[in-house]
Amino acid sequence: MTCGKGARTPGVVCAASLLLAAGCGPAVVRSPAEQARADACDGGDVGACFDLGLMRDRDGRTAEAEEPYRAGCAAGNAPSCNNLGMVLVDLGRAEEAEGPYRAACTAGAPVACANLAALLDDLGRSGEAEVEARRACDAGSPAGCNNLGTILDAQGRTAEAEPLFRRACDEGETLACANLGLLLRDSGRAAEGETLLAAACDGGSASACGGLAELLLGAGRVDEAEGPATAACAAGDIGGCVALGLLLEELGRKAEAEPAYARACDAGEPVGCVNLGVVRERLGRAPEAVAPYLQACEGDIAAACVNAAVLLQQQGRWAEAEAPARAACDGGDPGGCHALGVVLLGTERATEAEAPLRTACEAGLLPACGNLAFALGTTGRPAEGEPFARRACDAGDASGCLNLGGVLLDLGRFADAADASGRACDAGLALGCHDLAVELDHLGRTQDALDAARRACALGDAEACAFVGP
Repeated sequence: MTCGKGARTPGVVCAASLLLAAGCGPAVVRSPAEQARADACDGGDVGACFDLGLMRDRDGRTAEAEEPYRAGCAAGNAPSCNNLGMVLVDLGRAEEAEGPYRAACTAGAPVACANLAALLDDLGRSGEAEVEARRACDAGSPAGCNNLGTILDAQGRTAEAEPLFRRACDEGETLACANLGLLLRDSGRAAEGETLLAAACDGGSASACGGLAELLLGAGRVDEAEGPATAACAAGDIGGCVALGLLLEELGRKAEAEPAYARACDAGEPVGCVNLGVVRERLGRAPEAVAPYLQACEGDIAAACVNAAVLLQQQGRWAEAEAPARAACDGGDPGGCHALGVVLLGTERATEAEAPLRTACEAGLLPACGNLAFALGTTGRPAEGEPFARRACDAGDASGCLNLGGVLLDLGRFADAADASGRACDAGLALGCHDLAVELDHLGRTQDALDAARRACALGDAEACAFVGP
């Protein structure tokens, strides 16, 4: 089961307490010992079938382990059925694992009941999972108690989960100690949680290392958090990778934070993806931030949708920017509505832009108020736009002053327009200085208009530069 940041983790255990190694080396030539077990398995020796499957699995030859485990399971060997279920899960065929797990559980193997519970929970069948986990726990399986605690905790039944985690932890289940530490941390008992998480981390639990790193980071003990966060991320704990990235950024080591976030993002963690986008922007590589932002947007992180839309706009990719902006706006994010309005304005759909811009403005986003005024002016309603632009300008938003100048210019109020555009120009907006020059020229203040045009040119306005000359 893949668990997100801070999640309690159910365990899957091998029959006869033998933990299967996740080897990844090349296939090995069949040894005499393996050949002997294969021959015995073919001759109906159930124990040899189990041993052969275990031998291959330990060598990292998971697919080859399926056949002997299946043969042993068909002959009624519960350990073979349990390990067949594990192999099927590892091969991405989780739905097929239920039968073997259930056969082993029914045959009286508590570890198989615990594994069945973890599988059912992962498949979203939490009610059935609770029944099987309770059966395993009642039969004396520490893994079963841990898995039952995990299921109950996910349902908010923390008071029921805690004694189950304690029982399993006391019986040597490291993962239960980690889960108990996480529960204590999240329920305000940080000191006790830290002790358990540190012990479980030392015992090799990646989730415990990740949880410990998050606890230390939250307490401001950044230097202490790096060790467990590094261990957690290296072991594949997604939350640990996110925590590692955060602490490295806090230590000013942004370039080192990037691969940690990338690992979390590649594992499907939206928080890792959005943080990856942010750190790439901070490293001056904004174009590379778009992809992780879009991935995080698909994970329903509205801020990532907005960030993706803004970067796509800046790159002139208006058509691509609309989808993430609309997703954020439809999800109730005012920044998304503002971004959507800007996209619609940028694609000359001012009438459609009005509704999302109005939503964002009413939510208190001042730039959206200014852009709403622009949209209303574009559709021939500058008088309606004036109060929105004035609200933004009076609150200190330079773009609001720019848009206020625009609607006042449309209304023929040149002196008022020059005042608003002047405020935008003073704030460093080239277009504000450009508009100020136009308005001053209308007022007959030729020299002042020329000075404003020179200011616009100095800020990079090409049209103003052409007007003032070399």
